[in-house]
Amino acid sequence: MCNLVTMKASVDEVASAFCARRPPATNAAPGDVWKGGTGFVVREVAGEREMAVMHWGFRGIR
Repeated sequence: MCNLVTMKASVDEVASAFCARRPPATNAAPGDVWKGGTGFVVREVAGEREMAVMHWGFRGIR
């Protein structure tokens, strides 16, 4: 599994494609998303799709 994901679409394009609510203002933007960085996910909450900003990747096992 690769540790690098690249988001090439804008936040508005992703929200439109998934009929999702746009997230509140954030510093996450299109481009490379490295493990531990922030990236966008589309999730369903109470029957409505929304975009959320989350830390990308798995946390280390201790």
